[in-house]
Amino acid sequence: MNQIMQGLPLTIFGDGNQTRAFSYIDDVAIPIARSVEIEGAYNQVFNIGADKPYTVNELGKGCRQVLPDRAIRQVPQCAE
Repeated sequence: MNQIMQGLPLTIFGDGNQTRAFSYIDDVAIPIARSVEIEGAYNQVFNIGADKPYTVNELGKGCRQVLPDRAIRQVPQCAE
């Protein structure tokens, strides 16, 4: 997103099929803040966030719908 805001091509590393579950900050901030008030939550692990993953390619396509003049640059993943 930083690249898009600077007018640069959006870089996608690898094939773009990596998935991410994006969460809106207001959806997770309140449960995190309230957790300190619940003694039973101390030292526990909670997964708070979106349930639906999206591929990086889907994210790129969504960005292009909003800003169609921005290019997407695909960079092959480096071999290890």
